[in-house]
Amino acid sequence: MKLIKFFTREYTLLEHELILLSLIDTNATVPEIKYSFLADISRKGVIDIYCDKKDFEKNTKRITLAVKNRNYINKMLDRGIAALRELRRLPKNLPKRIKNLSEKQIVQELYRLEHKIAAFSGFWDFTHYLGKSDIVLTDNQVKKLSSFHDYRKFLLIDYFKFLDRVCSKIAEKEGLKSDSLQFLTFNEIILLIHGGVSSIKADQLQRERKKHYILIIKNGKEEVVSKNFDKVFKKLKKMMIKDKKVSELKGFAINKGIVRGRVFHLSTKEDFSKVPQGKIIVTHMTNPDMTLILKKSLAIVTDDGGLLCHAANVAREFKIIAVIGTKNATKILKDGDLVEVDANKGIVKKIK
Repeated sequence: MKLIKFFTREYTLLEHELILLSLIDTNATVPEIKYSFLADISRKGVIDIYCDKKDFEKNTKRITLAVKNRNYINKMLDRGIAALRELRRLPKNLPKRIKNLSEKQIVQELYRLEHKIAAFSGFWDFTHYLGKSDIVLTDNQVKKLSSFHDYRKFLLIDYFKFLDRVCSKIAEKEGLKSDSLQFLTFNEIILLIHGGVSSIKADQLQRERKKHYILIIKNGKEEVVSKNFDKVFKKLKKMMIKDKKVSELKGFAINKGIVRGRVFHLSTKEDFSKVPQGKIIVTHMTNPDMTLILKKSLAIVTDDGGLLCHAANVAREFKIIAVIGTKNATKILKDGDLVEVDANKGIVKKIK
């Protein structure tokens, strides 16, 4: 098995476990997208997400063939939007009611919330594959798919914030020292409610996993590793396809133009208040919370993403040049480096 890095994100264990479980091989909403193996390598909340190279190639091939049907994209967008509308229907008063609910009632509510994510299923990666592929999309399709991509991000942020409020109330009810359950798996939370995991054990697991953990989902079975992190990471590292050393970075170009400027690394929310005007922002990937910050940039360069991602949409909207999906810009470009971003050719390079 050869592993490729799909992307890097800031997720908690619970959030991304729910996403991955909806994708692993049993996905029905976008049947072209299936995975037999997925792995999260998390360090302090930043996750590198890997999949089997063969899975990625098969998914790309199936999506490419499906798009040849003229109605495919419109059909999938209609289904995806319907799933998102269902995701919006959240029981807003649930956090307040948790303290008065029985174990059975709480578990039922959690399964209802989990079902909403499962119903969204393959749409997690749908626009990623379209945006990263060689599929030629019309301007109208790009506009529709980009809007769907951003709409999805906004709703998912709301969903996970709501889930966190629910879990915080469960943590309070179960007597945990942690004010959240974000570093437990969904099944561990169910066990906690039923008494199968003690509050002491739950707190211990969360302390360990906030530092680092590896989540492996293979053929529908999952394993979370924290104590043997280094040993398991070494094993996985042998299967990872290494990035080639490069003198310049290549990616998807958004807007035309060439600019030169200094790099500012945007890694965590703590960096948001530090971003100066007129810098070249380099980041793993952007999200809607970064929009006002990105408006201040001279250019945007990302590791991940494609023509339909949030960074690409922001660049188009505010007429900022960008090179998206360079794979390893955050590793090669350092804070303060003088770089040239060439959006005519989709190239970023250091200036000595």
